[in-house]
Order: sequence, then structure tokens, then C-alpha cells
Amino acid sequence: MPVVEWPDVPPCPKELHNYWLWPDVAHGFAQLLDVETKLYVELGSWCGASAVLASMHAPNAMLVCIDTWDGRGAQYDRDVAARSREVFQANLWHARDRVQMLQMTTLEGVKALAHDGVAAHADVVYIDADHSYDGAKADMMACKQLFPNATICGDDHNAVNRAIDDFFDDAHSV
Repeated sequence: MPVVEWPDVPPCPKELHNYWLWPDVAHGFAQLLDVETKLYVELGSWCGASAVLASMHAPNAMLVCIDTWDGRGAQYDRDVAARSREVFQANLWHARDRVQMLQMTTLEGVKALAHDGVAAHADVVYIDADHSYDGAKADMMACKQLFPNATICGDDHNAVNRAIDDFFDDAHSV
């Protein structure tokens, strides 16, 4: 599994982009994590805001963060998109000994974790990657299948909400 190596020194100054981090979202997200959380998997990491929160609320957890870190689908600052991997590393520098970065698509990443036997041990899977309907639904379906014991959560609106509604409609009709 191709894991991103951490540099010897932080690659840039910290630059946390909390676009999603409304107080009620952060509170709800934090309620899923605690000292008992051992494995947190994140699909879509951008600059690391959610991973920073996970590192604080799950201090004993290994964090596996999957992202392309290539700026695709970036809806924010293009300059940040081009540097998102380095910004992620700077923001997570404090937890680098327990953060594993997988630079690949989310579907490639979850399949690699399943192949390596890691998926079965995940406690929490946080989805915040592809913001399209098809991408969000594919991530949810893969996680349902490959992370059978995990609490699956995420955030976002619009097409993602429709994918969530359809996912649960499909899940209840099976």
C-alpha cells in the first residue's frame, strides 16, 4: 500500500482551513471519538481540519487519512489546493507518529485497507471526499461493505445529502 512519507521537518506553516467546522458539526463529530477509539479512517482529508479534531478527541487512535491531495474537486482556494498535502502534514505534525497518509482515491484506499485486513478493525470512518452524488454514494456503499464494524459518518450538503438519503433508502430495502 503506497503510504506518503513524512518529511524531516514541517513542510510549511500551519494553515488550518475549517470551512466545514461549525460548532454543532464539530461537537457531533467529537462525540464519536474518545480514548477507546483505536482506528479512525478518513476519506477526504484536504488540509487536515477533521483529522486534527480526530487526533485531539481520539488520542490513542491510529489515523488513516486517504486523499489524492492533487486539488481535484477543490471548491476553495486553488493555491491551497495545490499545496494541500504539505498543509495537511504541517497541521498534523503533532500527531505524525500515528497518522498514515494514503495518497490515492478513496475507493482505492478503502479497498487497500480491506485487502490488508485493516478495515475490519476500524472504529470510525469519516467520509468527506467526493462531493458529487455518485462519488459520495460510492464511498458510502464501499464503506458499508468493507468496514462492517465501524461507525460511518461524514458531512456536507446538496448532492451529498441526496446520496445519503438514497443510501439509507437502499439499505432499508435490502
